[in-house]
Amino acid sequence: MYNPYQGRSARGVRIGVGEILENHADLHIAPGIYGGAPDYGAYGAPPGMAPPGVAAPGTAAPPGMQQANNQQPGRPGFPSNFQPPANMPNINFSAPVIRLGTSGPAKAAAPETGRERGPDGPGRRGGLGSTGMDAQRHSGRDTLMPLHPPTRDEIVRTLFVGNITEGVGGDEGIERILKSAGVLRRWIRATDADEKPCRFGFAEYDDPESLEIAVETLKNVEVPVKRQSVSTNDAEEKEVEKATLMVMVDEGTLTYLEQFESSRAEQDPEDRQARFSAARANLENALKELFHPSTPTQKEDASALDREGDTEMKDVEVTEDGDVVTIPITIEDELADVPPEMRANVAKEIASFRERSNRRDIERLRREEEIESMERARNSGSRINRLASPPASAPSGPAGGTNGIPLGPRDRNVPNAPSGPKAFGVQIPKDYQKGVSFVNGGSLNGVSIDREDEDSDASDEEIHRRRQERQEAEQEKLYMDQERRWLNRERSRTAALEREKKRENEEDGRLQAAHDEMEGRLGAWNDDTEASRKTVDYYADRGAWLRTRGAYRSREANIDDSDRVAEDREHAQSAKQQEQARGMADDFLARQAEELQNRPAEAPREPQRFKLSLGAAAQKAQAATTRRTVAEVEGLLEDEEEPETTTRRQLIPIKFDSAAEAAGLTEEERAQAARQLAAEIPTEKDGLWNWPVKWEFVDDAVLSDQLKPFVEKKIVEYLGVQEQMLVDVVEEHLRKRGSPQELVEQLAEALDEEAEVLVRKLWRMVIFFSESEKRGLSAVGTCDLLPQLYTPHFDNRPTPALLLAIDSCLSCCDSCCDSLTMVKITGFSTRDVRFPTSLDKTGSDAMNAAGDYSSAYCIITTDSEHSGHGMTFTIGRGNEIVCAAISLLAPMVVGKDLDELTADWGKTWRYLVSDSQLRWIGPEKGVIHLALGAVVNALWDLWAKTLGKPVWRIVADMTPEEFVRCIDFRYITDAITPEEAISLLREVEAGKQERIKEAEESKAVPAYTTSAGWLGYSKDKLKLLLKESVEQGYRHFKLKVGGDLEDDKVRLSIAREAIGYDQGNILMVDANQVWSVPEAITWMQELAEFKPWFIEEPTSPDDILGHAAIRKALADTPHGPVGVATGEMCQNRVIFKQLLQAGALTVLQPDACRVGGVNEVLAILLLARKFGVPIVPHSGGVGLPEYTQHLSTIDYVVVTGKKSVLEYVDHLHEHFVHPSSVKDGYYVTPLEPGYSVEMKAESMDAFEFPGQEGKSWWRSEEAKSIIDGPRVV
Repeated sequence: MYNPYQGRSARGVRIGVGEILENHADLHIAPGIYGGAPDYGAYGAPPGMAPPGVAAPGTAAPPGMQQANNQQPGRPGFPSNFQPPANMPNINFSAPVIRLGTSGPAKAAAPETGRERGPDGPGRRGGLGSTGMDAQRHSGRDTLMPLHPPTRDEIVRTLFVGNITEGVGGDEGIERILKSAGVLRRWIRATDADEKPCRFGFAEYDDPESLEIAVETLKNVEVPVKRQSVSTNDAEEKEVEKATLMVMVDEGTLTYLEQFESSRAEQDPEDRQARFSAARANLENALKELFHPSTPTQKEDASALDREGDTEMKDVEVTEDGDVVTIPITIEDELADVPPEMRANVAKEIASFRERSNRRDIERLRREEEIESMERARNSGSRINRLASPPASAPSGPAGGTNGIPLGPRDRNVPNAPSGPKAFGVQIPKDYQKGVSFVNGGSLNGVSIDREDEDSDASDEEIHRRRQERQEAEQEKLYMDQERRWLNRERSRTAALEREKKRENEEDGRLQAAHDEMEGRLGAWNDDTEASRKTVDYYADRGAWLRTRGAYRSREANIDDSDRVAEDREHAQSAKQQEQARGMADDFLARQAEELQNRPAEAPREPQRFKLSLGAAAQKAQAATTRRTVAEVEGLLEDEEEPETTTRRQLIPIKFDSAAEAAGLTEEERAQAARQLAAEIPTEKDGLWNWPVKWEFVDDAVLSDQLKPFVEKKIVEYLGVQEQMLVDVVEEHLRKRGSPQELVEQLAEALDEEAEVLVRKLWRMVIFFSESEKRGLSAVGTCDLLPQLYTPHFDNRPTPALLLAIDSCLSCCDSCCDSLTMVKITGFSTRDVRFPTSLDKTGSDAMNAAGDYSSAYCIITTDSEHSGHGMTFTIGRGNEIVCAAISLLAPMVVGKDLDELTADWGKTWRYLVSDSQLRWIGPEKGVIHLALGAVVNALWDLWAKTLGKPVWRIVADMTPEEFVRCIDFRYITDAITPEEAISLLREVEAGKQERIKEAEESKAVPAYTTSAGWLGYSKDKLKLLLKESVEQGYRHFKLKVGGDLEDDKVRLSIAREAIGYDQGNILMVDANQVWSVPEAITWMQELAEFKPWFIEEPTSPDDILGHAAIRKALADTPHGPVGVATGEMCQNRVIFKQLLQAGALTVLQPDACRVGGVNEVLAILLLARKFGVPIVPHSGGVGLPEYTQHLSTIDYVVVTGKKSVLEYVDHLHEHFVHPSSVKDGYYVTPLEPGYSVEMKAESMDAFEFPGQEGKSWWRSEEAKSIIDGPRVV
């Protein structure tokens, strides 16, 4: 956009406007009234010269006196450089038109360039901003804002406003009318191809209320056609021509308003009427101001407005009621803001700067003249043939254009300047009447003239033949080049097809091998033998086999149902499209028939002559361009641009210094070393740019087979076409061993900001291949690198060799690519599921005598086949409150990509707790935190299913840095810092792979049972259940206490009789917060004779010092120490931190969903490791064992390396798709993808509260005993 103040003095503008506003405070000054931009005033006369005005206008000074000839500002009606006398009369300074400090003519249509000047050029240097058109174009391009398509809400809140007249007063007037209805978010005025405002635009309102008022009040609004002037006589009334403002409302907008009315609460009619009345009053005031303006306004013509609605600065026209006066701005005005004591120095600096600038300009002009003189001298002399240049005597300069025709300035359009032969009044060919465009000679931007044949003695035919041969040779060269590029593309495509075919063949081979193996195994099957061996679950554990088979059949049924629904949806969509097409065809035929019937009979007309212009057709054919289609390169590969969310295993460093040492490594060590190399390669720009690349190991095979296909694929993705020139540039740069920054600069012009992204990915691949060759790891298969290459790095981008790994693994790891697809969260749902455990007293304790184990269930849906399942455990009433809280939190993740959320888990967790209004209810505790646990756990479940891994394995595959990035360390850095956490995790890295293998064999998490020790069970049932638990392999048993001391002693004595004292069996007790601190101490001192390991929840979980006092009192009893455990009701990491800092606990028992999901549990695990306290997660509830089996496995494999027991409650597991189970006293480690809490759909339907009639148990007569029963039990 042209800036009218370019190279001008902002100081001059400020002084003029300030003086006028001070002297004419009551004057209405419309914008843009002062015409052109101000200019510097002329220099004063030197000392000793005659004062201005001595000579008459246009005459010389009297004899003997020298007149100063400084360039003076021009005035209309006076000769150039006219200097008026100081006492010149008839200057009306209060005239309405004043131009501040402007000299010279109006600005040209095109901005001045740095090479040529206007009339004021020789004595001046352009100021700041007086750059050339190229610089202006680049600066304009840099300031362009990116365009975003409007959202659906913005579209439905937009009204079309048309028939905008001059009388509306431009955008300011129309906005005032639109704002009378409510909050106007934006007004967009449409413009034509010449950037002139059209007579219509679009008004977007900020809220539905304002939109509703606008729809109602802006109907049939009449505005003046012409702009009205201020009426001088109040009694004078004249008829004003009016026009109706067109306000059109889309059907979608009306539907949107209807939905808004139906969804919001009932509104007071008086309030609604008041808002409409206020809007109508505002509209009347706005229209009154248009019809009867109270102040004069500038006549803003639409042509004087640019695209942004700003008024273009132009010279005003001289009016009859006043002269246009120019007030020169002197050096004193320029330095008015400078303190008086500094003005002399500043003036000297300014003068010195101007002098140096003038000298540089003069020196540059002198060099240009010398170059031109040398060129003319070189080309001087007689013309040796018809093609030689004209002699030096030929006309040059502006008058020396083609055929001696002055062409005028070539960089801007000067009005009335002749431009070539068109200026002559003679008949010349039509093709030349608009002038001829010329370009500088040369091989880059013009035609390269071959002067080899100018002095040849050959005939014209021979010269023509030679030129034809050269032209054919060039065309042949171009053809060969195009053929080579085509062959390269076909070769890449063929290679991709061959890889796909090879992958399919290998897949078929694997399936056939598995088929043959199964056929041979089943053919030799012997039921009696297998029953005696009991190696198959069918014979060893019929219940586990039935659960597994049921889960498999349920999963297959769900998949079949999904496929059936999708197929029905496709059929319905196809039928709908066919019906629409049939309807459109019928409508078209009906219209055609109607038109044929209504067409009037016409008399035959005489044949009309026509002209056939071959030239125009040729021009159109030449202008028409065809769009090239480029075959997909590596079309079978997934998009490696999508940030991956899988994790990698931490690698044990392998020390070796050369390929010779690496040659002695085993295959496993070599693969591990390769993964370690991939982890060492930096991801940030500085680290990559400064990495010393071992170029001697980057051979042609790597360049052509690995790097070049990758570059071709990325360029196709960025540009949409395969630009072989860019591929060649990259390949040539790598062969020259150039730096990455230079390559970014070379590609920036074509790829913009994507250039650096491409080079970073490419450079990581270069480093990987070079280091692999150097270290002797080139033989390592990339399939072994997939767990490492899938890992999300700290820059939220996939690892550099990801494309290579996928490309090489297509033949053997088809499932690897499934997890790379983008998963977007599309919605959520909640279910209130309650199981009537109060009927048989399951789960009863001293505090909760009859609870109904319940689940506030959250399901996160996506655009893929995967969904995330999470839940929070409660015991009945209030579960609906948690479901409502989930409905407030879950929308925060809807619409987001899964990889966006999982790339930085700590940031995501803080985002989910950032709602200040919801946080006020907590903060980070209570119902909102329970809901947060369900949502976060559902996200982890979805992530694990997308990656095809269980949650514990995802964490096990993380590096210490990635583990720590999952945690929000806010509020706990006084206890543990991220650096300390990383150090603690690195201490147990050794042996992690062995612990993972042990976990996969279900020997990582020993279980203890509470199923026998509920407080409401009879003593006979207690004895029977304890005996069964011992037979099942349990070695740890927990009983509920706190109801009655003597009864507790009897129950504990029964337990000790069943499990014994000296057989390695351990007893634990749980009071569920029923005691005060003194009661807990006294009670447990009485029960210490039964040697319990710890007392769980002796008092309120918020009493930090109380727990510390209890632990101190029970540390030394006559029967030995009794530990203290708590955590299932502790609501966040801060409470756990304080318990640990106070030394209040022997055992830590976090709940998987009372705290904020997996992320906060990981923080608690690190805190426990720091203070040396073992973790025993709380698992006494529906779905909790399914959760905690992952957490205890993480604690053993990743955090501590030590086994710790985990509670197992053997009820309600049958409702889950992948239920937890115990075998030989150990939890069976889950290997299915996910977090294991996905509940069966039929179970949710059967126990949903209140549920549907005929489906839910809670609608039955039996449920009334619970629903209508006592509220406090």
